[in-house]
Amino acid sequence: MGLRNKLLIVLIITLICNSCDERKETNESTSKNNEASTNSNVNKASDSSYADVLIKLRDNLKGALLKDTLTVIKLIYFSDSISPDSFILRIPPGLIAKTKSELIIKKHDSQEIYSESFDTYYFARYIFEPDSVPIEGGQDTYDNYMKSYIKSLTKIQFELYTKKAARSLFDDILVSREKLNKIMGWYGEVIDKELFDEVEKDTTLKVITLPCFSCDVGGTYFSYSKKKNKVIGILATD
Repeated sequence: MGLRNKLLIVLIITLICNSCDERKETNESTSKNNEASTNSNVNKASDSSYADVLIKLRDNLKGALLKDTLTVIKLIYFSDSISPDSFILRIPPGLIAKTKSELIIKKHDSQEIYSESFDTYYFARYIFEPDSVPIEGGQDTYDNYMKSYIKSLTKIQFELYTKKAARSLFDDILVSREKLNKIMGWYGEVIDKELFDEVEKDTTLKVITLPCFSCDVGGTYFSYSKKKNKVIGILATD
């Protein structure tokens, strides 16, 4: 082999080695950059306030979903005392944080007398309130405790909590006349004065209470109007 060919081979090998070293340095640099980016994101999440973490969790509930339609039905004597009405709640499959639930009341002959659509998220919202919170240590202690608590919630917990809350929606929905008399005397804002007065005088008329699905607190008391043949709100509370 001539000297010229030997020099050519050495040159080719040198170029190949340099290329390998450059690729190795590039990969190491990319890996370090990715690691730094990940650490930065972790630090940002850790530095987020309790309010910021809560907003992000409420937006997706860690991907919690219902795979099938959830239907809850309860028969309640409401519009008349002879045949019960069907109180129906339907939650469609999909992300709990993004779907709409439907509440329907039907008479025994399947005639619809009330319907309302609202965010399914309503059934999950109280999971963010723990059974107990620290009473000492100030606001920072409280915020750190709450942040740790809500971050510990899992996708399965959101799903189970939502189903349990949905199945109990119609529990204690009827309002006793004793409680109603106290409420009607001093509490709330009258919505329909005509039906309100009718309910106040006619003790056979039944009243139900439903929460404000889009509010943090409050709700509405409803009764059945024979004149209008539908369920009407008579009193709103904060």
